[in-house]
Amino acid sequence: MKGLRSAFSFFTIIPISSDLDDHLISYIPLVAMFDAAVGVSLYVVLYHLSRMLAALISISSIYIINGLNHVDAVADTGDALMVRNSARTTEIFKDHHVGAGGVFTLTFIYLLALISLSSMGLYIGVASVIVAEFFSKSTMMLMLHRSRPIIKGIGSLFIEFYNQHPSAYAAEFLIVPVVVSLIFPVSLVLSVLLGFLIFMLAKTMIVRRFGGINGDIAGFMGEFSRSIFLFISLLLAQSSMLSTYDIFSKIISSL
Repeated sequence: MKGLRSAFSFFTIIPISSDLDDHLISYIPLVAMFDAAVGVSLYVVLYHLSRMLAALISISSIYIINGLNHVDAVADTGDALMVRNSARTTEIFKDHHVGAGGVFTLTFIYLLALISLSSMGLYIGVASVIVAEFFSKSTMMLMLHRSRPIIKGIGSLFIEFYNQHPSAYAAEFLIVPVVVSLIFPVSLVLSVLLGFLIFMLAKTMIVRRFGGINGDIAGFMGEFSRSIFLFISLLLAQSSMLSTYDIFSKIISSL
């Protein structure tokens, strides 16, 4: 229970007093489940009033629940990516000012998520919000896999936690999004698989660019992955509405 309390204390604004526990990584999927439940509830309530409003409030609620911590991570990483002098990377991550790179990255990532979700039908939208949270949290944790810290801080501490059970954690965060997506349309399973492919390419490029990761980069990847997943889900949902329910229905009707 200490790990569970620690996970919710660190990753949400729920007023739970707890120190960082080295087992909190195991409970990240439960945090994703909580975030998704809040986001989906607001999305469903507001959907018939306005798709855009439903998407805006749903996504914003998740960011707020997470304490806007990853918003700062996106801005800092965006600024760092724009700096050609790698020697200034540490300085950029510690700077609290948001530059042009941070503004552009924030705008791109959050507009992509907003436009993608607001363009979906209700069922696909609900399913996508749920799977997106598991996928986002999973990629954030998978950034820690076989990575070295570039700055000593929260990121390096999480890498230490992760390295206690790297194989088990890698299996957990690869499997959970896939299993959750199997409940929903087949297009979401494909979205997860394509999302992981893009994630691996992005991780390789970022690690090569910075020589490692920190907490901001991990948080950035979680937000980036959510938006990319929603975009892929929209594209695949538009091309195929085939669901697992449809498949079983057709099989039963043919008997």
